[in-house]
Amino acid sequence: MLLRTLAIAAAFCASSTEAFAFSRPSLASPRTNSALNLMSVAEVESIMREAESCAEGECALDEVEGLITNLLDQQSLLSKRITEIDVLVKDLETANGSDNRPVDEVRETVRAIFRIFAMGVSR
Repeated sequence: MLLRTLAIAAAFCASSTEAFAFSRPSLASPRTNSALNLMSVAEVESIMREAESCAEGECALDEVEGLITNLLDQQSLLSKRITEIDVLVKDLETANGSDNRPVDEVRETVRAIFRIFAMGVSR
């Protein structure tokens, strides 16, 4: 389970390299949701604005504290979403591997997983 969580987190980080850059993409480039839609564009842009403000300014104490608070909030939210995914994946593995495979249960579990990934779209 730990390896799965690390793999999901690594995939998120690897595919979100733009979140670690301090230069904003040009307005001509299309913006899409972050990896797996675990964070919405608005959530990522909020963090980017705070980081850019600090990087381009003096990194005042209150700016850094605000950025830390925002990052901790996002970390908590992402951790909860990953935990939900872990539980649902286990449920899906169990349901899919049973002798008398409950198709309705499998379908509902897949829908629940989809809703977690879609959360980032509406936020």
